[in-house]
Amino acid sequence: MEVFMRTTVSLSDEQKDRIADLATGFALGFEQAQREFELTDEELRELLLDMNIEQCPDCQWWVESHELIPPDTDGVTPDGHCNNCRPRAVE
Repeated sequence: MEVFMRTTVSLSDEQKDRIADLATGFALGFEQAQREFELTDEELRELLLDMNIEQCPDCQWWVESHELIPPDTDGVTPDGHCNNCRPRAVE
C-alpha cells in the first residue's frame, strides 16, 4: 500500500509566483525552479499542484489547471490536454 506523504515547503508568495512563472513560461522552467529553490522533483510537483498548475500529458508543458479543461462540453474534445495539444488529440 502506497502512503502519500505531504512535503512541507515554506516559501513566500513572491517565491511561489516566481516558481509558477518559471514552470509555465519556459521549456526548462521546471528544472530551473528546482535548481533555483533547491526543491526535489516531488516537492516541486506538489507545490505546483497546490498552485493549480499541472502538466499536459501530451507536450509535458506546465499550464494552469483550467487550461486542461476543454472550452466546449460536447463530449467530443478530450479532457486533460492544453490548448495547443487539444486540436491534435481530437484528430
